[in-house]
Amino acid sequence: MALVLSANPGLNAAEAASVVQMTAADDISGNGRDDQLGQGIVRADQAVAAALTMTSTGLPANARVRLKGFNAVGEPGRRGQATSFTVQVQARYPDKIWRGDPVPTLVRFEFRPSGSRKYRQVAVVASGADGWATLQAAPPRSGKWRARVQQPNGRWSTSGSDFLKVRR
Repeated sequence: MALVLSANPGLNAAEAASVVQMTAADDISGNGRDDQLGQGIVRADQAVAAALTMTSTGLPANARVRLKGFNAVGEPGRRGQATSFTVQVQARYPDKIWRGDPVPTLVRFEFRPSGSRKYRQVAVVASGADGWATLQAAPPRSGKWRARVQQPNGRWSTSGSDFLKVRR
């Protein structure tokens, strides 16, 4: 961890730990993470190299990010009643495995009213250590909701949308 943090002092403890985990060698026992062997053999050389390529989003430049399972809970809603919108942020690191991302990532929630063609930003929320981002909002009327996440290259990826019907 100290080598990773010295290579990139801008990382926090969770980001440094995820760099060490994502660059660990193949699992020795073959049973996944366990209490005796942990994630596998620590490859300090690969961890430092990955830390040097980390971007301002906290991800390596060659990582990919996607959103899965966008959902509005509490449907149909009532005008003025709070609804929960959830989406999981998944990252694929150089090891080519998609997983819930422990690095906090900013997720932009957007709303498009029925009859409109343009989405409007409602809020920006950071994902938690479990990779899920949640927004509590009171939709003023029916329409489509979606979430967007920024890739390490600066482009925005969009989730699927979810139509939320709001009753008066």
